Amino acid sequence: MDLTITFRHSEPSAALRQKIEARVGKLNKYLMKATQAHVILKVEKARHIAEITLLENHHTLFAEAASHDMYASFEEALTKMEHQVKKLKEKVKSHHTVTGQKFPY
Repeated sequence: MDLTITFRHSEPSAALRQKIEARVGKLNKYLMKATQAHVILKVEKARHIAEITLLENHHTLFAEAASHDMYASFEEALTKMEHQVKKLKEKVKSHHTVTGQKFPY
């Protein structure tokens, strides 16, 4: 997976970058074939905003969170993304397991 991290209006920190790489890398176990992940971290006045965009096969997933701490914003956005990825995986999985069932028509 190709991971891009963008910092806007803030200084990039090595610790935050390593945490992002490790946590987003763990999403691979839920993904079928992720091609790109883009994480945008920005500061607007006192709000720290984290956005995660994930491109997979024919699906684009997006999660955004804001708080007063960058780490908390990233964790909240990642939690939202994990929920979306798990939901998509279950949807695709249940769609493909129709074999063996008798249709009413």
